[in-house]
Amino acid sequence: MTEPHVTAHWAEGPDNGRFTITLHGAEALPAGYRLAYTSQLRTLSGAISGAELQQVDGSFHLVAPLAEGPFSFTLTNLSFTPKHSNDGVMSAFLVLPDGTTQDIPTAPLTCDNPPVDDTPPPPAPPAPGLGLSPMPAEIALTSTAAAPAGFSLPPDASAALRAAFATAATLFATLFPDQPQLFGAGPVQLCHVPEDMGEGYRLAFQADAVTIHASGPGLLYALITLAQATHHARQNPALFTYPAAGSTIADSPRFQWRGAHLDVARRFYPMDDLRRFLAIMAWHKLNRFHWHLTDDEAWRIEIRAFPALTETGATRGWGQAMPPLLGDGAAGQSGHYSQADAAALVAEAAALGIEVIPEIDIPAHSTAALRALPHLIDPDETPDSYISVHGFKNNALNPGLPATLDFVNTVLDELLPIFPARVFHLGGDEVARGAWDSSPAARRLNLPGSSAIQSAFMRRCQARLAAEGRIMGGWDECAEGDGVAAEDALIFAWQSADLAKMLSNVGYNVTFAPATAYYLDIAQSHGWHEPGASWAGMTPVQATYETEPSDWVGQAEKLAGVQACIWSETLVSKAIFNHQVFPRLCAVAETGWSQPGARHWPRFAALSAHFPRL
Repeated sequence: MTEPHVTAHWAEGPDNGRFTITLHGAEALPAGYRLAYTSQLRTLSGAISGAELQQVDGSFHLVAPLAEGPFSFTLTNLSFTPKHSNDGVMSAFLVLPDGTTQDIPTAPLTCDNPPVDDTPPPPAPPAPGLGLSPMPAEIALTSTAAAPAGFSLPPDASAALRAAFATAATLFATLFPDQPQLFGAGPVQLCHVPEDMGEGYRLAFQADAVTIHASGPGLLYALITLAQATHHARQNPALFTYPAAGSTIADSPRFQWRGAHLDVARRFYPMDDLRRFLAIMAWHKLNRFHWHLTDDEAWRIEIRAFPALTETGATRGWGQAMPPLLGDGAAGQSGHYSQADAAALVAEAAALGIEVIPEIDIPAHSTAALRALPHLIDPDETPDSYISVHGFKNNALNPGLPATLDFVNTVLDELLPIFPARVFHLGGDEVARGAWDSSPAARRLNLPGSSAIQSAFMRRCQARLAAEGRIMGGWDECAEGDGVAAEDALIFAWQSADLAKMLSNVGYNVTFAPATAYYLDIAQSHGWHEPGASWAGMTPVQATYETEPSDWVGQAEKLAGVQACIWSETLVSKAIFNHQVFPRLCAVAETGWSQPGARHWPRFAALSAHFPRL
């Protein structure tokens, strides 16, 4: 007897083709069962043949067979054209007549003519060089030498050097727990000459000593450069070298903002994973961790005034307010960060020279919050009157309700003391067309449409942040309508080069985060079995590495820096996370730190295989 399992096939056709799902083993199932599955591919109009589509909620679908026996059904008028095998059914389970559930296996999506993998071959490795990334601004080598076993401090070491030395030791032990420690009783002594160079530093190499000219964050970055050079030369002496006596390295970053964004709403990442991620960021001299804490799929940060946000909004599963989504089984998933967790992570990040930038994504992307706090819904708004790009209905906080601004202010009251960074990100992206059109409360604002309503709402939130001495971060949709006040905003440009140029030209400070190059969930090739999303095309590592921010942003003085963005819809395992994120995250890090002339693709490609992973 065939055990129940699901396969799916896509065929070309009008309106993004035909998506056919087959439940094998249905003949042995009791009458009255239903099939639940998760998939980002959905019908836009309820066009289905062979089954009754009973529920669609984001990526969650619930269907019932129309007859006993074999069960296969087809969806048309699809939300997008699938490009990869992970675009099909991500997970599935049976809902049996007695109310119990049974998770069942799924297979990757198939199609008639799958595209082949077009990943370019790696370049030939260059001649041996220093194992450094980001590449320093200036390197003057007299020669090369064997890597030392490690570094030690003189008895009269300054307090600043001792603190940086201890941090570097902890960082190295976190990333390479199986390697001998570099920062301990090593043969090479470190000397410190305090110089106010900001994040910059200068290293002077002697036979038995290294002199560090730096202060503040530059001191740790100097030690990280020493650690990289020593570690790689020690592990791979045929490929990497170490500076000989008389050599110098002088360095400083190109951009102030060198960020990495992580979406923890679609996937919950345990604290230990976040700590290791921060360590990898520090290893590559990234200095902003953009923590995407809320979205439609979950609310992940504790708000004591609204315990339901994490009691209800952080849990997904069959029978819960939020259904299983994005590869969940029937039991779903649950997880959130306490305020104590957040404060601890902020402190640990600060020791590594990293600011934590929290994001509470409003007004759209708020399904989890609205399910947890239904008093934030206009009771007179027509249900299901608009749908978001990700398939959630009526998913935006309503600016016409006084309770909405009270809610935002309460959230800020609790989180601003925890997150001292000047930028607090409030999202502002992907408000659906027609949002609030059927809401009497929103219509009473007398504003012409969703862009104007959002603009007025975001300006009020921005004013609250400005009163606290903070700047509002927002995705580039925050500039739509009347926009927000440019002097109190940092806009994250993700949609297009033309839009990024327009934003800088009208006075916004911009962080460069293009979906077509720096969104690390996007697939790396057209190959059918390459994991990742396809809506922004495909981005091989070399394309990420060679993307130049100055080509996108018109006013150079308005370019704050660069940021990689990790969205978690398709990152269903740590192996896929590592495949998608590395080394593209490190490519963005090098763009953020190194001057364009210092970047060299063959050198980076040769080194990238040796970078640490999550």
